[in-house]
Amino acid sequence: MEEITEKNTFFFDIERTLLRWDETLIGAEELVSRLRDAGKRVRFHTDNSLISRKAYARRLTDNGISAEESDILSSTYVATEHLYKNDVSSVYTVGESGLIEELERRDIKVSRDAENTVVGLDRKLTYDKISEIMDRSSKGRIFTLSNQRFFEKSSGMQPNQGVINAAIREFSETKNLGKPSEEFQDIFRNYFSYYPGNSVMIGDRKEDIILGNELGMTTVAVMSGELDEEQLRKAEGLEEPDFGLSSLHRLSKKII
Repeated sequence: MEEITEKNTFFFDIERTLLRWDETLIGAEELVSRLRDAGKRVRFHTDNSLISRKAYARRLTDNGISAEESDILSSTYVATEHLYKNDVSSVYTVGESGLIEELERRDIKVSRDAENTVVGLDRKLTYDKISEIMDRSSKGRIFTLSNQRFFEKSSGMQPNQGVINAAIREFSETKNLGKPSEEFQDIFRNYFSYYPGNSVMIGDRKEDIILGNELGMTTVAVMSGELDEEQLRKAEGLEEPDFGLSSLHRLSKKII
């Protein structure tokens, strides 16, 4: 544990690591505060495409964890940058405001005539939208923004994009641009300033651990989300974290 506290930069997954969407998890505010008081840099990342980076900064700040838009990397930003760099000027989308806002930032138009399709979490998903994606699967690539199965509110668990992806995979191949894809890794490296050997990746899913290991960081699995003790015991290769914690509260007490 001493090895962790000597690091300079800490990258936190947001959903089910720091937040249950509308409230912080126990120990989250204290840990981030202790890290910053100790002179550490704290940054955030998420696969959840419902809201923009700016909105996430407000959500974190409103829940006691101060954040700026530039502190946050999202799968919607990664997707937008990937499309922009590949000269894609229009896409068909299934998703909500977080996706649309990022596309508009790069002047990428949302159009039914576009070849490529970007699919994020859509809480108003309909049979007609699924049919539209199926019809479009032969025209161009289908990009998804996350493999995450659930996100959590204080009122309980909610289905995340994994459910939508499962439906799409019945009739088409997809390309994931969320964690831990190569695209996410590449843009992560350019978006944040950090030294891998002095950085820590903290998250609740195997995708977070793979991402951190691929980027050469120390990795910490928090058992507040999809990962549990049995899964961590069986984890191998890039899925194996350097440390496993039952909660953030335990790590917070180690920060001077």
